[in-house]
Amino acid sequence: MPTLTISRTSPLPLHYQLREVLRAGINGGAWRPGQRIPAESELCTRYRVSRITVRQAVAALVAEGLLYRARGRGTFVAAPRVSHVVSELVSFTEEMAQRGLTTTSRILESGTVPAGERIRDALQVSPSEAVVAIRRLRFADGEPLALQTVYLPGSRFGGIDASRLATESLYRILEQEYGIQIVRAQEVYRPIVLRRVIAAALRASTRTAAFEVERTTFDSDNRPVEFVTSILRGDRMQLTLELIRKAARL
Repeated sequence: MPTLTISRTSPLPLHYQLREVLRAGINGGAWRPGQRIPAESELCTRYRVSRITVRQAVAALVAEGLLYRARGRGTFVAAPRVSHVVSELVSFTEEMAQRGLTTTSRILESGTVPAGERIRDALQVSPSEAVVAIRRLRFADGEPLALQTVYLPGSRFGGIDASRLATESLYRILEQEYGIQIVRAQEVYRPIVLRRVIAAALRASTRTAAFEVERTTFDSDNRPVEFVTSILRGDRMQLTLELIRKAARL
């Protein structure tokens, strides 16, 4: 069990102290991922604090993603977040494989559609050119982590078999079968909260924090290859940036 204690003489608020006690227990293995933590009443008795204090402490850890609530069942320790590292250009499949996770996808929609202005600008296609649109729910070890919609220029990739993307990497198909050399991408991240329909698809709670990501990928000729919109679960994924300082300019 956690070894930290709560001090009535500390200047730190009781809910903060309790939060750190619970955090220490989680990090120390007192409660494993998927295991229910003690009920509110037990925590109140054990640490001699009020229900309001317990609820504040637990709510803070839920907001951080260390805990999650299951209606009618209690509060449980969440699995560690998957880190999305922004330092190299890899596909979702490659990134999850680097972390020892097995990826699968469920194709929700696919087909050729007219391109709106945002997509036309990103892919540099004419107003008359249709694009291939494929929407996938992306899983890691059976858990849905992302909802992605990829748009491809129809003139270059109109014959792609979308059903293959349920089990195969798009980048592998583009590189090995279409001879595309993917070299760079631009990404834009926006914080959002999940709406009901998307939250249900991702098996997350409504109003859960998430990332909305737009990626435009380019080949060796600096031509756009794909435009992708993704919604990443904020309670299961975290963004890690690798920053390199250039030599100081005097």
